[in-house]
Amino acid sequence: MTESLDAAKKEQNAEKLKQGDPEAFEALYRELAPRIRQFAAWYSRGLDVDDVVAEVFVNLFSNPSRVADLVSKGNLNAWCLRLSRNIILHQIRRAERKPTLDLHAVEMSTEQQGADFATSAMQERVAKALALLDDSAREIIILHYMQGMTYAEISKIVGLKETTLRAMLVRARSRLRALVEEPAETQTNEIG
Repeated sequence: MTESLDAAKKEQNAEKLKQGDPEAFEALYRELAPRIRQFAAWYSRGLDVDDVVAEVFVNLFSNPSRVADLVSKGNLNAWCLRLSRNIILHQIRRAERKPTLDLHAVEMSTEQQGADFATSAMQERVAKALALLDDSAREIIILHYMQGMTYAEISKIVGLKETTLRAMLVRARSRLRALVEEPAETQTNEIG
């Protein structure tokens, strides 16, 4: 019974989005922006997260019928994260062409102000360890553990088979664990 109600509500929301209903888009923004922002913050290596969120929503607002189709199929979240990933990769490529200040370390320290020192130190170690992982390993760790996505959802975003993805996640998790458990001096030397 609840599945049919959920399906009916999903179709109703899809129709509102297709018609360009501002309230439906606002609700969509409130639902998706925090996930996109969190994903972008972890994945973007210090690029402007708000720019990524803005670009995703400009794309959504400019094509309401596509959004409605994705909502009705239940693929909107994965599509938004894949679009975020593509925007970030584009920004990274563009930033590599210009010398820039690495704001990632500054961002991490300002986000952690006022946090418990032990938690803050562990978060910093995890962030540094994540930065040492290759792009694909970091991406699947973030999508799976920080975004709570399933293997099927992640495979749609990164374009890999689920079995390949699972094997990569095992290796990435093992590498991350080893990096987090390394003495802090070793990580600092590897990063710098």
